Amino acid sequence: MSKIGISGHLAYDHLLRYKDNFKRNLSASQFINCSFVLSEKLVSFGGCAGNIAYGLAQLGADFDMYGVLGSLDSNDYLDRFKKFNIPSENVVIIPNSYTACAYIATDNESQQLTFFMSNAAVLASSDVYKFAKTDYEIFIVSPDSVNCMIEAYEFTEKHNIPLVFDPGQQISAFQRDKFLEILEYSEFLILNKEEMALIKDIFQLKDFEIYNKASYVIITDGFKPINVVNSELNINEYFDTLPAKNPIDPTGCGDAFRAGFFTEYLQSKDIASSVHAGNSLAVKCIGSATTQDY
Repeated sequence: MSKIGISGHLAYDHLLRYKDNFKRNLSASQFINCSFVLSEKLVSFGGCAGNIAYGLAQLGADFDMYGVLGSLDSNDYLDRFKKFNIPSENVVIIPNSYTACAYIATDNESQQLTFFMSNAAVLASSDVYKFAKTDYEIFIVSPDSVNCMIEAYEFTEKHNIPLVFDPGQQISAFQRDKFLEILEYSEFLILNKEEMALIKDIFQLKDFEIYNKASYVIITDGFKPINVVNSELNINEYFDTLPAKNPIDPTGCGDAFRAGFFTEYLQSKDIASSVHAGNSLAVKCIGSATTQDY
């Protein structure tokens, strides 16, 4: 079976529920000063790398994970890795620090507000990949501190490993030249519709300029069809998502999609079946109250 590498945040998620619509409590003014009365809170295991790794483990994929935990609260996550047979030998433990954490509030229309604290991730050393394996068929660089993402990219470029660039919430932290350099090398750019708009705005890029850099661009849009573009092969297709019978929380669905998509893609190289596999895992995730409980 093909081997996958993943890098990115490991975090503890604080999942918050808001029974109304966020927009009803936001004025048209540009100055934001508001409060939301929440109805529920769950604390769970999260972080993009952790969520993708969980999905890959559910599918029996062969993978390695690179990430960072803080020594002051790492034991629970390390125990979870053992429970689900998730390889953790490449997880760095930073002394006297806390693991990253996210506070994610979701309203009744699945709109989300997220606040993220990197904690230990910003203290990671620069030798994470010094003794890393190089036998990966593909390597997913998911959101992390920017220096860690750049280090992961440089590792893949040095060893000619196909790269999946998943910049997520770190888009605005990149310098334009470095972002374009990574994009040019990427086999896949994967992101949601809002992140695509942000890339175009921050880096002053047109759609075609993005499509002409990464080999494949995958754009998700919640429950709406997924757009897959490969300008070299003249591919610009939309694939329907699968209906969610009992949706509970959308947090982590994108990570589940990535796990399903790339596990299937490395086996079949077929985009349609890969999207279906990604959607199948994402639907399971959205039916769960947390990101790693499906």
